[in-house]
Amino acid sequence: MPIHYTFTRRMGPCSASLVQPPYVQPGRKMDANYVDYESSAASILVHRCISEWVYMIQNSPSLRGFHALTPKRDIRNPFLLNRTHVVEYPFRSKRLFRTSAKLAADGEFSNITKEMEKYLTCRKDTNLEVCLMDDEMVNPCWDKPCVVIVGAGIAGLSAAQRLISCGITDVTVLEATDRPGGRIHSCWMGDNIVEVGADHIEGASISNGAYALAAIEGLFEHPVTPRLQTEGLAFTSAGDLICPFVTRAATYTFNAIIDKTRLLFKDRDNSADCGSLCDYVNKEIERNIALYPCKYRAHAAQVMISRLIDVKSRIGADLNDVSATYFGAKQELPGGDVRVRSGMVGILASSLRGMPDCNTIRYCKPVQKIAWSNTPGRPRARVFCHDGDKFCADYVILTQSLGVLKEKADKMFEPQLPKEKMDAIRAMGFGNVNHLYLEYNKPFWVWNEGNMLLAWNYDELTDGSCCWLTGIGSISEVPHSQQIIQLTVAGTRANHIESTDDTSLAEDVTRMYRQFLRNPSIPYPANVLKSKWKESPYFRGARSYFNLESTVHTQCELARPVPEGCGKEVPVLLFAGEHTAISDHGTVHGARATGIREAQRILELTKKLQGAPAVLEPRVVDEERARGCV
Repeated sequence: MPIHYTFTRRMGPCSASLVQPPYVQPGRKMDANYVDYESSAASILVHRCISEWVYMIQNSPSLRGFHALTPKRDIRNPFLLNRTHVVEYPFRSKRLFRTSAKLAADGEFSNITKEMEKYLTCRKDTNLEVCLMDDEMVNPCWDKPCVVIVGAGIAGLSAAQRLISCGITDVTVLEATDRPGGRIHSCWMGDNIVEVGADHIEGASISNGAYALAAIEGLFEHPVTPRLQTEGLAFTSAGDLICPFVTRAATYTFNAIIDKTRLLFKDRDNSADCGSLCDYVNKEIERNIALYPCKYRAHAAQVMISRLIDVKSRIGADLNDVSATYFGAKQELPGGDVRVRSGMVGILASSLRGMPDCNTIRYCKPVQKIAWSNTPGRPRARVFCHDGDKFCADYVILTQSLGVLKEKADKMFEPQLPKEKMDAIRAMGFGNVNHLYLEYNKPFWVWNEGNMLLAWNYDELTDGSCCWLTGIGSISEVPHSQQIIQLTVAGTRANHIESTDDTSLAEDVTRMYRQFLRNPSIPYPANVLKSKWKESPYFRGARSYFNLESTVHTQCELARPVPEGCGKEVPVLLFAGEHTAISDHGTVHGARATGIREAQRILELTKKLQGAPAVLEPRVVDEERARGCV
């Protein structure tokens, strides 16, 4: 049964927990009402436990600065249940040393064993007086490895937070931009918050790590309402309103087609290649349209096309390039999609609070080159920034987007990455998604009724004069806003948005509105805000996807560390980010999970090696070379 104490540090409160040593018989029932603490054996055990614990903390370099240890009453601890006074053991006091010396003279004090180290936990992110130790906490007496993390997105921040919370504090995060978050970017537009990057959390359930973060930070309003598939009236380019029941029926049919398409992944070993997602879904649409009455077939097909464009916006690529077989490789979490009213950037708060000081994250530090080696000697890696700064590390966690790796991987690493890794980087697809926000001084819709579907036909989709507008499947009103409309465009048409000025975009959207609604008095927007992920040299796109050349093996290769591990090899380069998230690529929670995954890998290696990677002996290096591992 745990004995709990609270440590007070000069910089603020910090909690710790002590577990009874093995000489307290497990499961023994002790009733504090019948125990005389000052004379019983139980008292000796308690004071011995305290003294050993204080000695360990006093001699632990990572815990210097703690100056008070105070037992607290805890109903779960029979030793402390009815205690009427508090005993304090101030650090660096004569009283402490006399107590330790006296116990040593009496033979009641034993040297601190390595097993005792695991009883310590130190958390600065809690206000609780009691907390239990993390199982992954490393021994504070070990030589800690030095870790450099490239990228301060949610993957990089999650990795840093995990390492620091488990005792590896020599962590530096290098961020190329002037802000944290990566592809999570919340901005003000008037009096409203809009998302330039990820605009929702996919899967409102506790199985989603990003959702759990938002819940911990209190970012949701009760009850949590998932974002449903865009609902609203469907209009054709001729200004005709499609009957609402046809829209609902066609949407239901399309969702059934998508569900069927997802099942192709599970049966991929027993079925032939189904080609591109566009070809497969279009064939299914044609087959299902035949079941509709003749007079509704044209409109139902247009609604399904609109829904298909929405799927394209979620993937981020032209559907002719997306594999139908691997479309279902991304799992769908329960609970639906939810937005964060106060901004997606709020889920980064806990990770940022977990940084020990302001120098942990270095902003405006784009990486130019990474020199790494698995031969004897430390540092094992050197990270060079464009401004000339150099950072040495035992491990480097790379969380850059796949777009950056595609552009710079062949020049960034010295020596170059293995051929298998480079082939995987080239093979995996990386698409682009851009959001376009239009703010109106006097909206032409009623609040919560601004959503609409653009029912394009096949001829319009292939007509070059329609330009980027055919990349819009639906238009949605920004939640909690009465004045802002959101348009999401993916693929090559998303690239067009980045290269077009705001005035031209406003004119194009207004002309489209007037055409579909058959209303020439639709006003121009007062303000335009757009994202530019493809244009940014630090992202080169938005999210990964399975194209016709990639498989699950490709994604596994992207996640594999370098070197992978042969004999006594220890990885130097570790890869994280949404593109390495098996079954969760392209999601916020997937990116977070990969950061934690690589942090866990370092923690496990640190425990295995009992500290930082040691310098290999020449004999071991010769054996490694003989096996072709060095």
